[in-house]
Amino acid sequence: MKNTMSAIIQKEVTALPTDSTPGERTANISKGVRPQSAFIRCGNISLEKMAVKVTYESFGKTHTAFISAAGVRSLVEKGIPADVSEVHEQPDGAVVIAKVGIAKRSQSGRALVIDTNKSAGQLMTPWVQFRRMVSRAVMKAMVSRLHQEPRPEPRRIVEPANPICAGLTRGWG
Repeated sequence: MKNTMSAIIQKEVTALPTDSTPGERTANISKGVRPQSAFIRCGNISLEKMAVKVTYESFGKTHTAFISAAGVRSLVEKGIPADVSEVHEQPDGAVVIAKVGIAKRSQSGRALVIDTNKSAGQLMTPWVQFRRMVSRAVMKAMVSRLHQEPRPEPRRIVEPANPICAGLTRGWG
């Protein structure tokens, strides 16, 4: 019985090509061809004091927003969405804090999603990177925006040249 098993294993091993292992050959075929990512890097997040500073490029301008320390705690510990705010200093020295969006964990739980009224789409960073940045293991994490191709315009309805058919076309539509 032992000799039969070793003979079967020996046949299987000799059947494999010597220059590659299983799976390696398929990897070599597509080497150098990388699929295009659907995400475009547009900024980063970092810690500033105890708050998270979100810096991103949108509509040709650089925007800066903040998630408060309490908001970061609610996101990390309880999974509760947090407000995203912008801080503006008035000429008289007064500081105005304005809510511009919301930060939440994605439905899959694998990303932090930041949605603001100036972001031209949802900003995302991997949840693992966000957690590493909050725990000060890394200084910054990249923020990306989902790149969506512009949708084609709807086709225009061409009116028939024959007035007799025009009534039928509208009647069935």
